[in-house]
Amino acid sequence: IHLLALAALCGWQILLMSLQPLAVNLSAASVARIIKLEMGPHTEVFTVSMSLRGLPFYLQRLVTVAADTPDDIMPGVASRPEGYIAELGQFAQRWRAGNDEIAVMPLVSLAQLQATGLPFSELGREGKYVVIARNTRTQMSLAH
Repeated sequence: IHLLALAALCGWQILLMSLQPLAVNLSAASVARIIKLEMGPHTEVFTVSMSLRGLPFYLQRLVTVAADTPDDIMPGVASRPEGYIAELGQFAQRWRAGNDEIAVMPLVSLAQLQATGLPFSELGREGKYVVIARNTRTQMSLAH
């Protein structure tokens, strides 16, 4: 029975270690690290065409969800309707009107926004996500 217990312990250990890369890909911690490097006290943070649930926790601030299906986020939308933008066009208008925003989106959505001529600087990529910004600090530092 001791051998069986040891084998079960080793099996669980191997299983848990093999799931570690999955946890890194699903966590918002690495995306939050990229955002925090450029985030100011008044920066508005968006998630576009997705919702990254742990992001508000890691940033310690509310995040506006844009162009994502509201089915699984309805309780949040109901309690904070200003934190949800239904259409990508509405997001683009709000982005253009502001001057200190950061957005996270799937890599596949980046080309769609580039095609609209949306002004932004790419801050970084993490797994399947890309982080973009529109602020004077980033645009000035990238110009030099």
